[in-house]
Order: sequence, then structure tokens, then C-alpha cells
Amino acid sequence: MLRARIGITSDAVVEIGAFCINDVTYKILNAKDFALPDEASKVSDSYRIVDIVFEADKANDTSFTRSLDLIDSLFDSISYIGYSSIRLSYYYSLSPLETQVGDTFKIIIPQHTINKQQNPISIDSIKNIKITNKNKNALRLLRNALNSHSSEERYISLYSALEWMAEHSSNETIIQKCEQCGHKKDTGRKATRNHLKAIFKSYGKSSKEADKYNSARAKIAHGAGTRNSAYLSQITELASHLEEILIQELDKLVNIKKSNSGNVIVSSMPYFTHECSHDSDGSFTLISSNWRAPIKFTNLTSRENKSSMSVGAPLGKNQEPIIHPISWPNFQNT
Repeated sequence: MLRARIGITSDAVVEIGAFCINDVTYKILNAKDFALPDEASKVSDSYRIVDIVFEADKANDTSFTRSLDLIDSLFDSISYIGYSSIRLSYYYSLSPLETQVGDTFKIIIPQHTINKQQNPISIDSIKNIKITNKNKNALRLLRNALNSHSSEERYISLYSALEWMAEHSSNETIIQKCEQCGHKKDTGRKATRNHLKAIFKSYGKSSKEADKYNSARAKIAHGAGTRNSAYLSQITELASHLEEILIQELDKLVNIKKSNSGNVIVSSMPYFTHECSHDSDGSFTLISSNWRAPIKFTNLTSRENKSSMSVGAPLGKNQEPIIHPISWPNFQNT
């Protein structure tokens, strides 16, 4: 059995207890019982530790993505029932529920850092930006995308922004033809998809690639995608294309020089996989660590810019991986 252990905060306090849904056990625990001495004063009543215990899949990667889906489902339920926001805190790990002496096992801990050195934003830039009905919604959707921590939400926002721009840039309407008499009727509805394909084509994207962007949007919107690392990596790659195109399309409408021209898109949660052993004295030994980070830097060329950014793995003072004590199997409260 595997245990996904997370820290959560919610506007509405979640009751402590345990329950089971479809062979998955959820334990809502008091975070103060797990706090280290230097953390205890920072733990509020709205903070909980949650253990999600489920059967391991054969593939390590599948187990990780399944844990993400279980977390999302729990968050959806709590958010609806409490009619409140809920957030994943800094803490998350996936490990075996229990290990025995001599066992070799893996712990997955999502961790990454993003360092940006951005140019300042001038008052003149803000003052002179041209916001119109044609670009207002696209700018808002871009902001939603840049603020989102979900690859799928980011993608939907970027695609919707381009759809909005296509709809308000096209005069072409959908013509329907009667199958019986052949009469053609103008529906009055904008042929948004045709114009969106034309936008993609202007940036060297083929009709096949345009269909791939639309297919990805449909998978996310209708829940048809299988959430594994390959899927999330693909969404990240495609989102970077959409972001580059959207920025350049907005440049034409807003007509102002941006302070910064680079960005990085991080797919879901970059994570460490730690291989460990359970020793005869009851302690654990870290054998090796591997960091996986599906990322994509946007590529806005021919721009003079002094900003920079990097994505990395957080390490301790001695350049060792950071593993919180409650990540280990068999860990009881302090």
C-alpha cells in the first residue's frame, strides 16, 4: 500500500477523522501533532495533515499521477461542501505505508524552485497600454494562465484567450447547407475555429498541429485525457506554443513594449524520487535521488532583454536533498 501525505489549508476547518471511498482510505489528522519544534508556532487550526492510502500501481509514475488525481478529488469535495477555498501547503510526499527491515523503497517528493530576475515595470507602460474590447478578455485570461499552478488550467486559459481573439478578429460566419434542398443559410455565428487555424498558420503551425491544440483543449474540458507524465508533459509543451502565439498576438493589439519577454512553464509538480533502505536498527538510509522536472521555456525571439530565469531543485545547506521527517514510512506523530 502507498501513502500520499499532504498538508492542506482551508477557509473552513476540516474535521479530524478517517473514512474510505472506493478502497481508498483518507485520514484527516491534526497538523500540530506532526509539527517539529521550530514549526509548532506556525501551525494554525485550519492546517491539516491528510494521509491518502491506496493500492500501488505497477508503474511508479502511474502511482504518482493517481495520487494527484485523488488529491484533486478530495479538494473538489471539500471545496464544494465547505463552499470555501482549499490549498495544498508546502508539504507533499508519496511513500509506502509501511516497510520492513531490509526493504528497499522509493519516496516521491514534489519540489522545485523558480528564480526570476525581472526588469521593473514602468508607470508609463501601465499608463499607455491600450485596453479595448478586442483584447480585454484575452489579457485577463493571460493573467489567469500566468497565475495558475495547474498545467491544464493554464492551457485552457491560453486557448480560450486565443479563441476570444479569433472570434473578435474574424468576419467569417458559419454557413449551413440544407441536405434536402441545398439552400445555404448564414447562421450569424462566427467561424472562430477557421480563423484560429489561420492564426496558428501565420506562426508556421500546420493544420494537423492546430487540430492537436484543439484536441488537447477538448481532452481537458471533457476529462478524456489520461493523467500521466507523458500527458502532462504534452500539455506543457503545447501550452508553451500557445503562450508564445498569444503574447505576440497581444503585442499587435496593445502596441506597447513589455518589460520582460521570457517565461517558464512547469508541468504539474517536478519531483524527487528518493531510493531508500530500511536498516536493521530501524533507521532509513538514502541511497540515491533523482529529480524530474518537465519544464518548457517560452521562446520569444528578437527582443532585447536583460531578464533571466531558472528552475532548480531545492537542496539543504550541504547540497543534500530536503526530506521532511514525516515523509518516511512508519512515522508516528511526535
